[in-house]
Amino acid sequence: MSVVTEQITEITSKIEIKQKTIDTLKTELSTLDKELSEEINQLQSQVAILGINVSRYVILLVFIWLAHQIIKIITYKITKSEVARSLVALFTTIVAIVASIVTILIAFIGNLPFLVTSLGVISAAMVLALQEFISSFFAWFVIRIRGPYRKMILFRFKLMLRLIRE
Repeated sequence: MSVVTEQITEITSKIEIKQKTIDTLKTELSTLDKELSEEINQLQSQVAILGINVSRYVILLVFIWLAHQIIKIITYKITKSEVARSLVALFTTIVAIVASIVTILIAFIGNLPFLVTSLGVISAAMVLALQEFISSFFAWFVIRIRGPYRKMILFRFKLMLRLIRE
């Protein structure tokens, strides 16, 4: 009986040790759970603040490009001269691009690594924004090299457009 009693005592002590370990782990787990909840709350508040800050810059960029488009439309309706239209479009495009670049740089000051990684996206956006301007510039360059239009070429072009439409 003594051996059985000793085994029972030994098992009971092991159970008590394991119970204490379980209790310790429970308290540590609850502490970690509280810390995790606090970290998640801090992250959510930081994301909300970042979203508000980024949305201000996005709204500013949209406003800049909207103003650019409105100025172009007003110029096209008011002015009949193609030279004036082209100059206004060129000037507003340059101003809009510079304003956008300044806005983006101001937005990313203090977060330089993110700016460097975003350069690819920014350059792709600029290529899309300047696509019409670049193609118009090269077309103008080709026209200037070839010389002025000849009336026969314009007539053939108009005739070809009519045939395509029909």
